[in-house]
Amino acid sequence: MEIQFVRALRALGGVLALPAREELIGAAGLPPSPSILVVDEESGLPDCPSLARRDARPSFHRAPAGGIPLPFPDGSFDLVLFELVLFRHADPAAFLAEARRVLRPGGAAVAASEPDFGGVLEHPPACAIMGLVAGKLYRAGADPMIGRRLPSLFAAPAWELLRVVVHPLPPARSAPPGPERAREETALLRAVVEGMLPPAIMQRWQEAFTASGERGELFLHVPHVGVAARRR
Repeated sequence: MEIQFVRALRALGGVLALPAREELIGAAGLPPSPSILVVDEESGLPDCPSLARRDARPSFHRAPAGGIPLPFPDGSFDLVLFELVLFRHADPAAFLAEARRVLRPGGAAVAASEPDFGGVLEHPPACAIMGLVAGKLYRAGADPMIGRRLPSLFAAPAWELLRVVVHPLPPARSAPPGPERAREETALLRAVVEGMLPPAIMQRWQEAFTASGERGELFLHVPHVGVAARRR
């Protein structure tokens, strides 16, 4: 899966809101000075104020999202943290088995955000294209509906499920976003669907999307689910 698509999906608002991510990490019950593995292609660290506190003193390590086996010995970490990884992984169960292997006994995995394209909300109908995007993701070997299956992937006896969080709907707008914001949102959605639609359909969609956005009629929400689970 192209990293540009993942970045666009993240910026679109699919990533769990910060309070929800903090809730999942809090449920993990980390020890003082935890050792944390972040699985992601991006070079920056996730926005987690609780881990940035001076008294937390975590040590961070990184691994790419697509690679297994993970290049660390057994029992290396207190937390494995990732988002938007499982839906594009060829073998999510194998990845979770690796995450469990590198966790210390009692350590936790936090899957901070995975999408459920089956619950997408779109309006108006002329702008509804996420069904086409989901089909393209399936053909690319991804699972765009993995969010609804996420809790079942952390099944006993290997895991103890600690917390499940569903990303909330975005707040309602009190006024149309205006042309500039509508153009920004159009560019963001274009990054999501780039290369997934024939040029003629892409052109019609962009015109409809921009016009609806400027009138304040546009609504798009891709549900995401997050899970915290302890290694047994």
